[in-house]
Amino acid sequence: MKLAVNSMIYAINESVSEALVLAENAAIPRSVALDVFTSSAANSPMLTYRRGVYEQPGSAPVTFTVDLAAKDLHLVLDLAAETDTPMPAAETNLRLMEATSDAGMGDDDMGMTAEYLRRPRQ
Repeated sequence: MKLAVNSMIYAINESVSEALVLAENAAIPRSVALDVFTSSAANSPMLTYRRGVYEQPGSAPVTFTVDLAAKDLHLVLDLAAETDTPMPAAETNLRLMEATSDAGMGDDDMGMTAEYLRRPRQ
């Protein structure tokens, strides 16, 4: 059950990261975007208590590292393969975690995926 719940947490993390960077790139201040997210139907307890990770990257305590999330997502996908369960979001989340880790942020909080997405594309 833990893997099923965590797969949802990683999906929320990725969605928040992408939506936040999209809002910022559309000239919406980060804090305003987070205010809207947390007052909308898209809010979740995770977003509320991890807001600092997204609002001030690097200043909030690390609660779950990028590398641990990637390891966990491998376990999720292993279980999915064993049970013949398609998990396209988990596959996408793993690619993002691995790219974030490869960018030198493996020991950072998994919320730093937003910071990774802010970087200019090569």
